[in-house]
Amino acid sequence: MPDKDDVAEEQPGEVVAAALRVIAFVVSSLGMVSVFGAGRRLTGSVQGMLPTAPFLVWALFPFVLALFGLRRGAYSAPRGAGVILTSGFGLVMYADLVLASRLSSTAGLALIFIPLWQAIGCSVVLLLTIGRVREVWRRLTSGCS
Repeated sequence: MPDKDDVAEEQPGEVVAAALRVIAFVVSSLGMVSVFGAGRRLTGSVQGMLPTAPFLVWALFPFVLALFGLRRGAYSAPRGAGVILTSGFGLVMYADLVLASRLSSTAGLALIFIPLWQAIGCSVVLLLTIGRVREVWRRLTSGCS
């Protein structure tokens, strides 16, 4: 049976990881909504969004990747912080497109380049934290054998 001190030491880290996971989920979800808002703003109507559907799917990819990373396997606080950072970048960029008073003729290029940088950043975060999570998992399970 673990001592009360051992349990108390583990709980703050778990609480932080859980809080970061919730924040990352909210930021990624809001980012997905902002993609549709940006698509609506760039095309001028909901019907106008249909021809741009491949670009909208591409823009949603990093947010879906981030949500996948939040749900798969063991979870860590660094992964949550990285997902918040990369999804927050996309959220801010797309929200800027939605809220901008005027759009330039090249504003549509944002649907190509924002997801590119966001996907690269999110992939790096997920790949780096996979090794960290596996290392922690090995430490936890090595004491059980």
